[in-house]
Amino acid sequence: MFQFLREIKEKYFLNRNDLCWCGSGKKYKKCHMDYDERIDEIKFNVLKGQCRPPHHIINNEQDIAGIRAAAVINDAALDLMEEMAKPGVDTATLDHAVYEFLTERGAVPADLNFEGYPKSVCISINNVVCHGIPSKKTILKEGDIVNIDMTTKYNGYFADASRMYMIGEVSEEAARLVRVTRECMMKGIEAAKPWHFLGDVSAACGNHAHANGYTVVTDLGGHGVGKKFHCEPFVPHVGEPGTGMLLVPGMTLTVEPMINQGTSKVYTDSKDKWTVRTRDGKLSAQWENTILITETGAEVISSRGCFLPSASRRPSSRRSGCTASARRRPCRSARSPSFAPVATPSCRRRRARARRSRSCCPFSKKSSRRPRRRRRLS
Repeated sequence: MFQFLREIKEKYFLNRNDLCWCGSGKKYKKCHMDYDERIDEIKFNVLKGQCRPPHHIINNEQDIAGIRAAAVINDAALDLMEEMAKPGVDTATLDHAVYEFLTERGAVPADLNFEGYPKSVCISINNVVCHGIPSKKTILKEGDIVNIDMTTKYNGYFADASRMYMIGEVSEEAARLVRVTRECMMKGIEAAKPWHFLGDVSAACGNHAHANGYTVVTDLGGHGVGKKFHCEPFVPHVGEPGTGMLLVPGMTLTVEPMINQGTSKVYTDSKDKWTVRTRDGKLSAQWENTILITETGAEVISSRGCFLPSASRRPSSRRSGCTASARRRPCRSARSPSFAPVATPSCRRRRARARRSRSCCPFSKKSSRRPRRRRRLS
């Protein structure tokens, strides 16, 4: 309700010289005034579900830079998984490696404790569609196809991505499913164009999957991401062109088709309340990227423009015995005085000069000298 009222105020009561609603600090007339005027000229067909994007999901330049930085770290963690995902490795080891990698670089695994999810990453094997929980008992085997899905939070911004990993030699059917699923994602990204509709992305993903004899999971889909873990719009991977929300520059969202070898029907495990499996037990695959809608098309947001932060020497919270409920924040031991920056000799010299200058100043509270009394003129 408050968001709706805010949108009304920004649309009808914002003057040309007011600060823009995007938070960039620029005047409205030099920022998003042309954008709003262009959207006002568009006639939306309600029967096709066409709608305008709300202001709060449009990112300014600072937001985009923050999301890209998070995406670079996220992609680097996925690169690490490519080195570690081998036959005989348990998924809990992979989860621990992701946690260490992210926290050493000042990032946070957004999955951890999200609505009660117990781990830092989702690892889904073979017939598991998504949200597979890592465990010491779950060991990768020759011929498995594995999806590793993770979201990184860095400096308050989120980036989400997942990849498929083929463990050793896999069957031709499994390899083909992995390849076609990636093609579905890429076709969806190619179809994401500014001033077109979200249904174009959905149709591109679904049509390619169906043309290759596969089905698309419709119970789950992509989402907006960036300033929040999940936000508008919901991104289905089947649909009709020209339907759904209008795509505009500054939007960030995920394209993550889940493609099944058999039926599209899925179910959630009744024990852990998270793991989603195919109803018929056949294979499933998923690829995912966070994309940015630009003036010319769509960009995989981690593809350029940032450098990977180096790992800090500060030990992570898991090593220092931090409980699972406290892993969202840096561990207390990491903030203790023993890990405070060490004063260098130059720092000590500057502090000594400052102390001497304060002691010589007659107006300092800590002065060791008293100010001279002035004689009264009689």
